[in-house]
Amino acid sequence: MRERTRAIAVLVAVLALGCLIGAAGTWIRYGRRAAGSTPASLGAPQPPPPRVRLPELLDMSSEQESRFEAIMAESRQRLDALRLEQRSKIDAVIDETNKKIHGILDDAQKAKLDAFLVDVEKRRGGEGRGEGRGAGPHGERGFGPPPPPWQQRGGRDPEQRRDPGQ
Repeated sequence: MRERTRAIAVLVAVLALGCLIGAAGTWIRYGRRAAGSTPASLGAPQPPPPRVRLPELLDMSSEQESRFEAIMAESRQRLDALRLEQRSKIDAVIDETNKKIHGILDDAQKAKLDAFLVDVEKRRGGEGRGEGRGAGPHGERGFGPPPPPWQQRGGRDPEQRRDPGQ
């Protein structure tokens, strides 16, 4: 009977020690107790920080703000031109890659690849890779960037306003 009591005491001690080690590990890993953890502290995506307007942050005068806006408008135009230029270069590389891949495949593999590329395009929301761009040399679209999260979930654009009747 005494051995049984001792065995139970050892088991309880080992269990308590395991709980303490686990709690300490959690505290070290996450910097707080598991009970107080939030999804953000556990690695979940965090919302973007609030947008700060530089004219307000820097307390610009109205003249400074108008000059600032002109500078930013010019910068946006230049960046948009660069994006279009880079997009066309990226599209050219993707088209060339798809053409080379088609060159090493038999007909059955080409059909599977084409079906895969069509599926990728459907998941992307049916958009083309670039503005006004058609399909690649074999009728396929390229991979391109992933769709926004709301589109992946099958939802609607959060920027769209809801009908008052809904």
